[in-house]
Amino acid sequence: MAQKSNTQPQPKPKADTERQKPAFEFRLGRIRATVWENHHEKTGRWFSVSVTRTYKDGDGKWQNATTFGRDDLLVVAEVVRQARLWIGQTERNESRADDDADAGADVPF
Repeated sequence: MAQKSNTQPQPKPKADTERQKPAFEFRLGRIRATVWENHHEKTGRWFSVSVTRTYKDGDGKWQNATTFGRDDLLVVAEVVRQARLWIGQTERNESRADDDADAGADVPF
């Protein structure tokens, strides 16, 4: 009779085809700013932003473009501003959490 193993199955590693989810997205009409969180063991964490414009092609399918017309530029500026505000707030919140953790380490009680 075969014995049963009591070990738990190991989780599967992420597939190469699995996509990273954005840290934040801000959309205004057809224009979208997508914030991506990046990590490196030596340089730490940083954010990058991609800006796209959504449109329907000749077949009626939705597509994305990375070029913008004159009338899009103020909207591009606004979604980029929102992305910058989000990144700044995220970094400030992380800095405060680090400061709070450090402050509690010196308390003798």
